[in-house]
Amino acid sequence: MKNRRTFTVGFKQQVVQELLGGSSVGQASRKYEISASVIRRWQERYLGGKLEEGPTSREKALASRVGELERMVGRLTMENDFLKKAEAHRRRMKSANTCVFTAKTLAESREAANS
Repeated sequence: MKNRRTFTVGFKQQVVQELLGGSSVGQASRKYEISASVIRRWQERYLGGKLEEGPTSREKALASRVGELERMVGRLTMENDFLKKAEAHRRRMKSANTCVFTAKTLAESREAANS
């Protein structure tokens, strides 16, 4: 099984520009050992304005993954902040609701109530 060759956008543009400069599809096909139908397809895309540099499919997939991870980091940051605030609130409520009575504090509270 033959491996599929890949060509950069710059190379494709170079081949098409040779065609526009007066070279024939057959000549370019023989020169670069590329099928004439492939070169014609490049030419059609070039003339249609669709043969331009752009992100590769791998770059698009990585950008998508980065966006997904950024959203996850944001969500986890919000959850972390919420949990910190909830813990601080729990500690405040626990210290406010716990009052240890000793003989000294009981006597002081009775004195305050009698006065």
